Amino acid sequence: MNNMVRSHDKISDFEEASDLGCILVVDDGVDLLDIVSRMLSESGFDVEKAGNGAEAFHLFSEVHCSLVLTDLNMPVMDGLSLARKIKRRSPATPVIIMTGADDLEIVRVEESGCVESILKKPFDWQALTSTVSSVLDAKNRDFIEQREILNPEAFRGVLQDSPHPGL
Repeated sequence: MNNMVRSHDKISDFEEASDLGCILVVDDGVDLLDIVSRMLSESGFDVEKAGNGAEAFHLFSEVHCSLVLTDLNMPVMDGLSLARKIKRRSPATPVIIMTGADDLEIVRVEESGCVESILKKPFDWQALTSTVSSVLDAKNRDFIEQREILNPEAFRGVLQDSPHPGL
């Protein structure tokens, strides 16, 4: 069964989804895939879905995604292998692993250096949106800092006028 589906609902206070790009959600569990995708979609994100790592990497190659949220243990290609392939293709794309694995497995994933965060199952809506938001915020800060290094004049005054001082 092919789980690649596009969802483009927007009904929350988050920034325009088009400003954020999309989130690629990957899980071989159809119910969890649908629930997580719906939660993110209802929070204002564009969402792409895939049922395994191979489908996800194919979709990632075709669609620009701002973040990948993937299950760890899946058939065909597991989440850590997917994270490695994504980082080789697009090092700046953050990857979050969702897992119910034991602490030893989590340490192995953390030590890989391929993921920005790990979301331990079971999780709730607040944990999901908080993790996704903090990873995207860090990515955006890194982007702004890199652009400031390359062209500091383009950003002069932007952060001073920001409603979020200290970024």
